[in-house]
Amino acid sequence: MTLLTIAQTVAINASIEPPDSVQTADDDTAKLVQFINEAGQECTRRVDWSNLRKGINVPGTGFDAPYDLPSDYMRLVRGMSVAVGMIAVRGGLSADEWFSIEQQMGTPRYYRMSGKTISFYPYPAEAMTVRLQYISSWWVFGDKAEMSANGDRARIDENMIAKGAIWRFRRHIGADYQDQLAEFEAVLADRAAADSAERLP
Repeated sequence: MTLLTIAQTVAINASIEPPDSVQTADDDTAKLVQFINEAGQECTRRVDWSNLRKGINVPGTGFDAPYDLPSDYMRLVRGMSVAVGMIAVRGGLSADEWFSIEQQMGTPRYYRMSGKTISFYPYPAEAMTVRLQYISSWWVFGDKAEMSANGDRARIDENMIAKGAIWRFRRHIGADYQDQLAEFEAVLADRAAADSAERLP
Protein backbone atom coordinates (compact mmCIF):
# COMPACT_ATOMS: atom_id res chain seq x y z
CA MET A 1 0.00 0.00 0.00
CA THR A 2 1.07 3.57 -0.68
CA LEU A 3 0.15 6.70 1.24
CA LEU A 4 -2.65 7.30 -1.27
CA THR A 5 -4.13 3.80 -0.94
CA ILE A 6 -3.85 3.95 2.86
CA ALA A 7 -5.65 7.31 2.80
CA GLN A 8 -8.37 5.87 0.59
CA THR A 9 -8.82 2.89 2.93
CA VAL A 10 -9.04 5.17 5.97
CA ALA A 11 -11.53 7.46 4.19
CA ILE A 12 -13.87 4.59 3.35
CA ASN A 13 -13.80 3.39 6.96
CA ALA A 14 -14.42 6.94 8.20
CA SER A 15 -17.35 7.43 5.78
CA ILE A 16 -15.78 10.29 3.85
CA GLU A 17 -14.98 10.62 0.14
CA PRO A 18 -11.72 8.81 -0.73
CA PRO A 19 -9.15 11.26 -2.15
CA ASP A 20 -7.70 11.00 -5.65
CA SER A 21 -4.47 12.51 -4.35
CA VAL A 22 -3.04 13.36 -0.93
CA GLN A 23 -1.34 16.43 -2.36
CA THR A 24 -4.36 18.73 -2.26
CA ALA A 25 -5.53 21.59 -0.05
CA ASP A 26 -8.60 19.63 1.08
CA ASP A 27 -9.02 19.67 4.89
CA ASP A 28 -10.17 16.04 5.15
CA THR A 29 -7.21 14.86 3.08
CA ALA A 30 -4.78 16.85 5.23
CA LYS A 31 -6.28 15.19 8.33
CA LEU A 32 -6.00 11.76 6.71
CA VAL A 33 -2.28 12.32 6.10
CA GLN A 34 -1.81 13.66 9.63
CA PHE A 35 -3.50 10.65 11.24
CA ILE A 36 -1.60 8.21 9.00
CA ASN A 37 1.69 9.78 10.06
CA GLU A 38 0.66 9.75 13.71
CA ALA A 39 -0.18 6.04 13.42
CA GLY A 40 3.13 5.27 11.70
CA GLN A 41 5.07 7.17 14.33
CA GLU A 42 3.22 5.39 17.15
CA CYS A 43 3.95 1.97 15.64
CA THR A 44 7.61 2.94 15.25
CA ARG A 45 7.80 4.19 18.82
CA ARG A 46 6.22 1.11 20.41
CA VAL A 47 8.02 -1.78 18.65
CA ASP A 48 11.64 -2.52 17.69
CA TRP A 49 10.78 -3.54 14.10
CA SER A 50 13.48 -5.55 12.33
CA ASN A 51 13.10 -3.36 9.20
CA LEU A 52 14.07 -0.31 11.26
CA ARG A 53 17.02 -1.89 13.04
CA LYS A 54 20.43 -0.56 12.07
CA GLY A 55 23.98 -1.22 13.21
CA ILE A 56 26.94 1.16 13.21
CA ASN A 57 30.57 0.94 14.23
CA VAL A 58 31.78 3.79 16.41
CA PRO A 59 35.56 4.14 15.94
CA GLY A 60 37.56 5.11 19.01
CA THR A 61 39.43 8.39 18.93
CA GLY A 62 41.64 7.98 21.97
CA PHE A 63 40.00 11.07 23.49
CA ASP A 64 37.46 11.52 26.29
CA ALA A 65 34.70 13.08 24.16
CA PRO A 66 31.09 12.17 23.29
CA TYR A 67 30.28 10.60 19.93
CA ASP A 68 27.49 11.90 17.70
CA LEU A 69 24.77 9.41 16.82
CA PRO A 70 23.21 9.19 13.31
CA SER A 71 20.55 11.74 12.39
CA ASP A 72 17.90 8.98 12.20
CA TYR A 73 18.72 7.59 15.66
CA MET A 74 15.57 7.01 17.71
CA ARG A 75 16.63 4.63 20.48
CA LEU A 76 18.91 1.69 21.18
CA VAL A 77 17.46 -1.76 20.56
CA ARG A 78 16.53 -3.86 23.55
CA GLY A 79 19.18 -6.34 24.63
CA MET A 80 22.87 -6.22 23.80
CA SER A 81 22.77 -2.99 21.83
CA VAL A 82 26.24 -1.66 22.67
CA ALA A 83 29.22 -4.00 22.58
CA VAL A 84 32.95 -4.26 22.07
CA GLY A 85 33.51 -7.56 20.30
CA MET A 86 31.25 -9.99 22.17
CA ILE A 87 31.37 -8.03 25.43
CA ALA A 88 28.31 -5.96 26.31
CA VAL A 89 28.77 -2.34 27.33
CA ARG A 90 26.23 -1.38 29.98
CA GLY A 91 24.27 1.84 30.39
CA GLY A 92 22.01 3.16 33.08
CA LEU A 93 24.46 5.34 35.02
CA SER A 94 23.00 8.52 36.48
CA ALA A 95 24.58 11.88 35.71
CA ASP A 96 26.03 12.00 39.24
CA GLU A 97 27.55 8.53 38.88
CA TRP A 98 28.95 9.35 35.45
CA PHE A 99 30.61 12.60 36.46
CA SER A 100 32.11 11.03 39.60
CA ILE A 101 34.15 8.63 37.45
CA GLU A 102 37.73 9.55 36.70
CA GLN A 103 38.00 9.00 32.97
CA GLN A 104 40.68 6.80 31.48
CA MET A 105 41.35 5.01 28.21
CA GLY A 106 40.58 1.29 27.91
CA THR A 107 37.89 -1.18 26.88
CA PRO A 108 34.49 0.46 27.48
CA ARG A 109 32.37 -1.08 30.24
CA TYR A 110 29.69 1.62 30.56
CA TYR A 111 28.03 4.17 28.31
CA ARG A 112 25.92 7.25 28.90
CA MET A 113 23.43 8.79 26.46
CA SER A 114 22.85 12.53 26.30
CA GLY A 115 20.52 13.69 23.53
CA LYS A 116 21.96 12.27 20.31
CA THR A 117 25.44 11.64 21.71
CA ILE A 118 26.98 8.70 23.52
CA SER A 119 29.99 8.60 25.86
CA PHE A 120 32.00 5.61 27.09
CA TYR A 121 33.90 4.66 30.22
CA PRO A 122 36.68 3.89 29.79
CA TYR A 123 36.88 5.79 26.51
CA PRO A 124 38.09 3.62 23.60
CA ALA A 125 41.54 3.80 22.09
CA GLU A 126 41.94 4.93 18.50
CA ALA A 127 42.17 1.38 17.13
CA MET A 128 39.11 0.13 19.02
CA THR A 129 35.54 -0.09 17.64
CA VAL A 130 32.28 -0.05 19.58
CA ARG A 131 29.25 -1.64 17.89
CA LEU A 132 25.81 -0.05 18.33
CA GLN A 133 22.40 -1.35 17.28
CA TYR A 134 19.61 1.19 17.13
CA ILE A 135 16.11 1.79 15.83
CA SER A 136 15.85 4.28 12.99
CA SER A 137 13.20 7.01 12.95
CA TRP A 138 13.04 6.67 9.14
CA TRP A 139 9.97 4.41 8.91
CA VAL A 140 9.23 5.59 5.34
CA PHE A 141 11.25 4.47 2.32
CA GLY A 142 13.51 7.23 1.01
CA ASP A 143 14.98 7.92 4.46
CA LYS A 144 11.93 9.82 5.68
CA ALA A 145 10.22 10.07 9.06
CA GLU A 146 6.80 10.84 7.59
CA MET A 147 4.70 10.19 4.51
CA SER A 148 3.87 13.12 2.23
CA ALA A 149 3.67 12.00 -1.43
CA ASN A 150 1.05 9.76 -3.07
CA GLY A 151 3.54 6.95 -3.72
CA ASP A 152 5.29 6.96 -0.32
CA ARG A 153 5.59 3.51 1.23
CA ALA A 154 6.32 2.44 4.77
CA ARG A 155 9.03 0.08 6.00
CA ILE A 156 6.52 -1.41 8.44
CA ASP A 157 3.13 -3.04 7.86
CA GLU A 158 0.90 -0.52 6.07
CA ASN A 159 -2.36 -2.28 6.94
CA MET A 160 -1.46 -1.80 10.60
CA ILE A 161 -0.81 1.90 9.95
CA ALA A 162 -4.19 2.20 8.21
CA LYS A 163 -5.95 0.69 11.24
CA GLY A 164 -4.16 3.16 13.50
CA ALA A 165 -5.32 6.04 11.33
CA ILE A 166 -8.91 4.78 11.11
CA TRP A 167 -9.58 4.96 14.85
CA ARG A 168 -7.91 8.37 15.02
CA PHE A 169 -10.12 9.77 12.24
CA ARG A 170 -13.27 8.27 13.72
CA ARG A 171 -12.42 9.78 17.11
CA HIS A 172 -11.81 13.14 15.40
CA ILE A 173 -15.26 13.22 13.76
CA GLY A 174 -17.01 12.09 16.96
CA ALA A 175 -17.85 8.58 15.72
CA ASP A 176 -17.49 5.48 17.89
CA TYR A 177 -13.91 4.21 17.56
CA GLN A 178 -13.44 1.68 20.38
CA ASP A 179 -13.81 -1.36 18.11
CA GLN A 180 -11.32 0.10 15.62
CA LEU A 181 -8.88 0.94 18.42
CA ALA A 182 -9.12 -2.63 19.76
CA GLU A 183 -8.55 -3.99 16.26
CA PHE A 184 -5.49 -1.77 15.81
CA GLU A 185 -4.04 -2.90 19.15
CA ALA A 186 -4.61 -6.57 18.24
CA VAL A 187 -2.95 -6.19 14.84
CA LEU A 188 -0.03 -4.28 16.35
CA ALA A 189 0.51 -7.04 18.92
CA ASP A 190 0.27 -9.76 16.26
CA ARG A 191 2.69 -8.03 13.88
CA ALA A 192 5.15 -7.31 16.70
CA ALA A 193 5.09 -10.94 17.85
CA ALA A 194 5.62 -12.23 14.30
CA ASP A 195 8.42 -9.74 13.64
CA SER A 196 10.36 -10.76 16.74
CA ALA A 197 9.64 -14.51 16.55
CA GLU A 198 12.62 -16.76 17.07
CA ARG A 199 13.48 -19.45 14.53
CA LEU A 200 11.84 -22.74 15.38
CA PRO A 201 13.75 -26.05 15.11
